[in-house]
Amino acid sequence: MDILNITNMNKKYVEIAKKKLKSHKIKGEKSSLSIFQVAELIDVITGKKENFTIDNAVLFGQIGAN
Repeated sequence: MDILNITNMNKKYVEIAKKKLKSHKIKGEKSSLSIFQVAELIDVITGKKENFTIDNAVLFGQIGAN
């Protein structure tokens, strides 16, 4: 995998994380994300976590409600 593909993946992960966080904010208490999932999304957006190592299950909604 070349650098360009990794860069594109990182941008896509950040975009998806922002959408998930926005949805969480709109849903409020009805959101299915845990506090840990929200924190991980924030870390992805702010660059505190390497984007290409994040857990896809969080981003793609494969983890259910707690």
